[in-house]
Amino acid sequence: LSGNEEEEFVLDSHGILRSAVVFQHTESPEYVLCVQAKDSGKPQQVSHTYIRVRVIEESTHKPTAIPLEIFIVTMEDDFPGGVIGKIHATDQDMYDVLTFA
Repeated sequence: LSGNEEEEFVLDSHGILRSAVVFQHTESPEYVLCVQAKDSGKPQQVSHTYIRVRVIEESTHKPTAIPLEIFIVTMEDDFPGGVIGKIHATDQDMYDVLTFA
């Protein structure tokens, strides 16, 4: 495992990459590691690949939902299962994924 001079990562023989430290976005926002995979054949075959690890700042902003007001005019039992509206929300945290409940 090259690119791991400060030993922030641990790679086991099964290919599981683990963190060895608590990452700080301000110290190093990105790491590029080179991993070697090799087989047990004769002759032994080797391949390399690169892994880019991005350290993303924790969520610091709460989402903002946009108010929605809906009026439904329908005949008796004429609308079950119909789409009523779509809730929209935004979040200033770039990597947050919004879900609704």
